[in-house]
Amino acid sequence: MGHLRRPRSLRRAGKDRPSTSPWPATSSKPSVLEIATYRYRGHSVADPDKTYRKKAEIEEYQKTRDPIQLFQNTLRAEGVLDDALIAKIDTEARTEADRAAEFAEASPYPTVADITKDIYWEEDHPEKKVSQGRIIFD
Repeated sequence: MGHLRRPRSLRRAGKDRPSTSPWPATSSKPSVLEIATYRYRGHSVADPDKTYRKKAEIEEYQKTRDPIQLFQNTLRAEGVLDDALIAKIDTEARTEADRAAEFAEASPYPTVADITKDIYWEEDHPEKKVSQGRIIFD
């Protein structure tokens, strides 16, 4: 079961949940909630993304359809944000991301047991396991 959502507003995204959203929790079966996104950059260094989209297209999307930018504009219009607070949040977020990256790079690689912990429901509830096969890391 899956649903495609293209929220234009972060406030609406939570309200636009499909009516079946309780289904995964009540059925213990997988489901997919697909949210369409827009990629600002190429897939990798080898894909600079300059051949199939014009810069103007990307800029237009950022101004008129990017949910984060639209939410920032809403908060600015409501007087919740100003340029100084936006700059402060941006600086703090970048600092936190840099620290997280440094921590990750300095950390040892996880064990197979750690990689699969709390990922596969049946591994955490072996008494209720109904599928056959093996975990991909085994």
